[in-house]
Amino acid sequence: LRRGEMSFSLRRAETRDDFIRALKDFVPDLVLSDYNLPVFDGLSALEVVKEMCPSVPFIFVTGTLGEELAIETFKRGAIDYVIKDRLYKLVPAVQRALKQTEERTERKKIEEQFLQAQKMEIIGRLVGGVAHDFNNILCVIIGYSSYILRKLREDDPLRQDIHEIKMAGERAAALTRQLLIFSRRQVSKMGVFDLNVVVSDMEKMLRHLIGENIQLSTILDPKLSEMNGDSGQIEQVIMNLAVNARDAMPAGGIITVETEDVNIDERYV
Repeated sequence: LRRGEMSFSLRRAETRDDFIRALKDFVPDLVLSDYNLPVFDGLSALEVVKEMCPSVPFIFVTGTLGEELAIETFKRGAIDYVIKDRLYKLVPAVQRALKQTEERTERKKIEEQFLQAQKMEIIGRLVGGVAHDFNNILCVIIGYSSYILRKLREDDPLRQDIHEIKMAGERAAALTRQLLIFSRRQVSKMGVFDLNVVVSDMEKMLRHLIGENIQLSTILDPKLSEMNGDSGQIEQVIMNLAVNARDAMPAGGIITVETEDVNIDERYV
């Protein structure tokens, strides 16, 4: 193998116990074994490999191996065999075995990615169906709360509560829109909006979300530029950041939400 300019590290094992330890500790990429061993035999070694690490290729390097025995070793899971008086065949046999293992690993990885993609597609369909039905319910909540607001006097004490119900319904609708975007049933709702207004509208909800032991502070730049994007996604980002910050401060603290125009130049990027 060295004459064939192969770089490798080697662990020699002559007993079953040594061999099992080597498989656990040394973790080989390839096993080379004689067919006849002083206190162990090659077929038993092959069985151990197939049980403990079935993806590791196994090659017999033996003095002689008849056709029937060769067929039997292949049936048991050996990937190749090399006769000792033809050791020039060992390097290509090892290279071929390692390449086949690499190809199998890559193929398995691609298959797993494909299965994951299929799962995500199924989840997307399920989420899309649920979000669509849930969105219909939210439309009723938002519609009735808007109707009640129009009927109530400006000084009615219930007006603020109904307004909060409507705002919560609209935020929930924005979340379902994200689910519909995820399931590819709806495109992102882009538009120009004032980020300060978004933060202000979310303030009361965020205070309920983070709990009483955490103080919420907002610093809103009065000269803030308008923003082009999906306000629902921005709300989701702010909500996620607030929840993460809350979870990072079990003993309490201060969460500050600040808006500001920032120039991201090429050097920073």
